[in-house]
Amino acid sequence: MDIPAEFQIIVTNLYYLWLVHAALLLANMIVGILFLLGGGDSGETFGKALVYFALLIPLSYICWFRPAYKAFRNDSSMNFMIFFFVFFCQLEVLVIHAMGIGNTGSCGFILGISTVNKGGVFMTLVGIVMILDGLGFAMCGFANFYLLVTIYKLYRGTGASTEKAQTEFSTGVMSNEHVQAAAVGREIVTNKQTNNRTNERV
Repeated sequence: MDIPAEFQIIVTNLYYLWLVHAALLLANMIVGILFLLGGGDSGETFGKALVYFALLIPLSYICWFRPAYKAFRNDSSMNFMIFFFVFFCQLEVLVIHAMGIGNTGSCGFILGISTVNKGGVFMTLVGIVMILDGLGFAMCGFANFYLLVTIYKLYRGTGASTEKAQTEFSTGVMSNEHVQAAAVGREIVTNKQTNNRTNERV
């Protein structure tokens, strides 16, 4: 209810995209375990997939979903800028996961095809699941790109700009109590130093 009615669908879609991203990272980790059990490697894929699962899910929520939520709620250019930067980085991560390059912890197309070619029933099934996981990352990447372009068009349509984001940032920083206290303290120190120099000259 915090979001204006015309933007609620977009924010809802962003939330669903975040859920899908979390589910794909979980699937990536599970496939990494299966790859390890099948003797595909000595645990590098699973270890890195576990790190991605533990880090990327909370970071994606904090670094791009929350800024997008705040941007639509408060019409905040600064939060839009944060969202655009991090969401674009998210798109690159999704492309890497979809590709599935070996020893990156991503169970995508390349690793899936090479696993299928190794032969054996179990590893063939693991390879097929890897390819499906890569397909999921690719579809998530397309959805990411679509929402990025759609939100950017909305943002530009409102007349928002980088200058507005810079103004919001500087206003927000200067209204912070800690920053104000530091500025007052610095001014006091500067005044004392100036007075001391004046007294020395006299």
